[in-house]
Amino acid sequence: MLLRPEVDKQTANRITNIVMNHQFKKTPDEKEAMSIIYPAVDPLPEDYVRPACRRDKHAMIHWYYFPESFLTWVLNKFDLQVNIPSSPLSSGTVGAYRPSRPPT
Repeated sequence: MLLRPEVDKQTANRITNIVMNHQFKKTPDEKEAMSIIYPAVDPLPEDYVRPACRRDKHAMIHWYYFPESFLTWVLNKFDLQVNIPSSPLSSGTVGAYRPSRPPT
């Protein structure tokens, strides 16, 4: 698990306690992290989906507002570009999950 430095201190402490209670390991390297915690960034009002990550011919899609956000793998027929901001626009908490591989 990797906690981005932009996450506020109170949330970072709470997440660190949860991670320690479940015996997960923290890492400073994004390539080793199975989960990366980002601060909240509200999407544009007209956005309902965005590509979160790409693996070979698949893209992981992050859906908003259904009634909770969720992730699904889809075939990347349109060569969707993954656009994860390097620095979020606002503070808050949100979890970003990066699985090891897409479905077969």
